[in-house]
Amino acid sequence: MADGVCGSCGARGAEFACSRCKSARFCGQECFRAAWKAHKLRCFPAPSMGVSQTPPASAAKKTVAAEVPKQLSRTLSTMAPDCLEVINAGKCGRGLASKHCFSAGQEIAREFCLAWASGPSPPTPRVMSVAEAPIDAAEEFAGLAPVQESACLVIADMLLRRWECVQNADAGDRMRCVEELCTGPQHWLELPEMRRALENRCATVQSVLAEGRRQGRWTLHQSNADVMDMDLRRIGSNVTTSNTPGCQVPFVFSLLNHSCSPNAVLQWHGAEAVLVCLRPIKAGEEVCISYVNECEGVLSRRYFLLRQQGFLCLCARCQANFCGAGEDVLEGWLCHNCNSNLREEAIRCPSCNMAVSNIVRSQRQMRNDHACQLVNRAVESARTTNSGQALALLRQSVQELQAIRPTGSKLIVSAMSMLRSCLLQTCALSDADAVASKLAEQKAAQRTSFAAEAAAVAALMPQSTATSNGDIWARRLVAALRLYKPTEVALQHGRKRRVGPPTDGGYVVWDSGMPLCDVLLSYGVDTNVDFEAELAAAGAQVLMFDHTVPGPPRHHPNFVFKREALADEVVEGVAGTLSSHIANHEGRVMLKCDVEGAEFGALLATPQEVLDRFEQICIELHWIGRPSRGGNFRSKALALERLNEQFVLVHVHGNSYGDVMEIAGCHVPDVLEALYVNRRLLKCCDVQPSSSGIPDSALDVNNCTFLRDIALSGAPFGADIP
Repeated sequence: MADGVCGSCGARGAEFACSRCKSARFCGQECFRAAWKAHKLRCFPAPSMGVSQTPPASAAKKTVAAEVPKQLSRTLSTMAPDCLEVINAGKCGRGLASKHCFSAGQEIAREFCLAWASGPSPPTPRVMSVAEAPIDAAEEFAGLAPVQESACLVIADMLLRRWECVQNADAGDRMRCVEELCTGPQHWLELPEMRRALENRCATVQSVLAEGRRQGRWTLHQSNADVMDMDLRRIGSNVTTSNTPGCQVPFVFSLLNHSCSPNAVLQWHGAEAVLVCLRPIKAGEEVCISYVNECEGVLSRRYFLLRQQGFLCLCARCQANFCGAGEDVLEGWLCHNCNSNLREEAIRCPSCNMAVSNIVRSQRQMRNDHACQLVNRAVESARTTNSGQALALLRQSVQELQAIRPTGSKLIVSAMSMLRSCLLQTCALSDADAVASKLAEQKAAQRTSFAAEAAAVAALMPQSTATSNGDIWARRLVAALRLYKPTEVALQHGRKRRVGPPTDGGYVVWDSGMPLCDVLLSYGVDTNVDFEAELAAAGAQVLMFDHTVPGPPRHHPNFVFKREALADEVVEGVAGTLSSHIANHEGRVMLKCDVEGAEFGALLATPQEVLDRFEQICIELHWIGRPSRGGNFRSKALALERLNEQFVLVHVHGNSYGDVMEIAGCHVPDVLEALYVNRRLLKCCDVQPSSSGIPDSALDVNNCTFLRDIALSGAPFGADIP
């Protein structure tokens, strides 16, 4: 609206400015009230201290269309709160750093978001002036369409905001709020499942805009490409967890980078975000928050980040977890002998070397299940207003969990939180304060474990990448992964085909026209056993081994399950070797192995004559580029070289949930699905070095629908190593 022209009656000389956008002019309060219904659609908060109009350009987590110009960087610095500054965060692009020191629990800064829509539950009261807050898109578009997803309302609001900026000449600066947003995961446009989700939201947004045009509220038309582009910008600028009600697109706070060991947390109160310190922050230190629940395991954190925002987390804690450090607190157990922390899959205590027997596993799982049942009963009692019984059950549950779980366990924190809430509801304030103190100790233990895991990466990662190029064993490891393909002669006698589901749980095998095997040794029982079931249906005896589950998800007359781990030694009642498990079985034998890194030690411990009994081996090779987990480069190279003596690698596929590591100058997936075929089935003259690209669309399916599949056309899969 031009300066001095009333936005209601059009009279010149209007001096009354809207207190919210600071740009629109009116003759007075009467004209302002008369014009508010239409004006609110284009009334945007004026830039103020603590409000940025440019979101992040994080290279590791997000994609930007072009390099940020210097002038824009100065604008960001101007709009950032006094206590924060925009920094170059390396691989993460830009970030926010603290100019001052902050202690745990201290508020760092606050701001209103660029656009937002409330969720099904009403937001907590705002602290800042309501006049500064953006309009709730759920109210703005009420009655236009029965939209259930808040994200669709925010997309429509951002599109309308950009259109209003074009119509309003003096609002050009605010257009950057939308135009400069991070472009988000553009690769989702190429992935069928993710594109369908974008198209579904696009259809909903178009229906909202069409209804607004029908009602005469605007004349905005947008192409489907523009709508999906705005959706991707919303996703790319998102810094909230999936538990945050509604949908928000922040300003300056969109520059906050993610870390699984955060030093701050973003608390949302409707459209307002408050940045609070979690642990001491030094001046000059980058302020990071977690976009997901940091109390989840590394695989869960990676999955949710990929699903919500389409990027692989490369933070120090994740890298340490993948290198084998940590993860013994949140979901760990206490050793029954020395009370030290144990990982779920541990077969021996690292402190006292005591074996974790199946009896111990069963007993601790029974106690854990009993504690969870007590919590469920407490919830039911609380619903029937029997608060006394609920308190007793929750106290008993906490005691039971503390006997088997380490300090900082997710389950202990959850049970204590419920106990505190129940005490507050019954006005037992002194008891609630006591539980709150213990709960704080549990959460402090979690934070300490996060920081320790993140710090551990400094000692682990240099072994993986910095020294691998000059490591002869790293070179031998990569050379041992040379891929071969069957010749035309071989294909006259057999072919590769997939058995089981197209995703995890399915494997590529060599089918020569006769039953695949008489006996299958299957290590690692997944939630899907279609692979094992298909072989069992063909008459094979399937011997299944896994020490982390009580049994397979379904049964078959030919299934034989034993709760044992695969290891490089026999631990009675706990673990066995390939030699011990195959000992009393005759006929044609096949191996399927998915044991999270234990495969290398097991292969090295197996005599060559025992390995030669297997006709083919379907195996997942884990942590290939991490010499601190599952063995070092030497042991992994020797294990694969032993396989190559009698087997040929004829198929590989990279698991896209894992990282791609640089080893000896070659890019190798950290987790590989591989098929080794015994040379008895494939004569040496029937295979030749592969030069074709991977994956094979006829056999392979992308493990992760949120990322592109891993292409492996270079060395060592499609070419010799240099």
